[in-house]
Amino acid sequence: MINLLAASKALQVFIPALILLVLAMLFAIALAYLGKKLAVSRDERIDQVRDCLSGANCGACGYDTCRQKAWAVANGFADVEMCLPYVRERAESMSNEVIMNSPNGIVVIDYDLKIQDINRKGMELWGIDDSCKGNNLVDYFNPTDFILAISENKNLVRKKVKVDKTGKYAEMHIVLLPKHKVMFAKT
Repeated sequence: MINLLAASKALQVFIPALILLVLAMLFAIALAYLGKKLAVSRDERIDQVRDCLSGANCGACGYDTCRQKAWAVANGFADVEMCLPYVRERAESMSNEVIMNSPNGIVVIDYDLKIQDINRKGMELWGIDDSCKGNNLVDYFNPTDFILAISENKNLVRKKVKVDKTGKYAEMHIVLLPKHKVMFAKT
């Protein structure tokens, strides 16, 4: 009789534990199935658009985040061109390419007469290399026309100059950009 009572008490604990184990297994199987059935797949288009955007989350486009903007573009609700940092970066990159590949020699000089930038054709014409950037203009060629352009606050148009270092002649234009306190010479 004691064995029967002990067995009955053991079953009182074992049966509910077994029921809970079976229920836990059924829930686990159901969750695994529903997880796969209801899973939200990652839209690769959103990631591709997101990679084009600046990641600034600036809100200039009207969306709070670049991720929201990317979703809108990927789903046809917005245009990637409406991203101000994206358009600016693209324009700067494009204008830089145009200047660097121009058939004209171009050198950008600040109002302190330091060379800020120069393209390949400019280096070839003036006989200097890329290391001139940040250096004084006077170290490379006569600054008189640049000083006149700044002091008179007007552009210099069509002046024929001889480049002593290369012996080449060029027609030079100096254009002031006072807003940026730089000027550029084009030959």
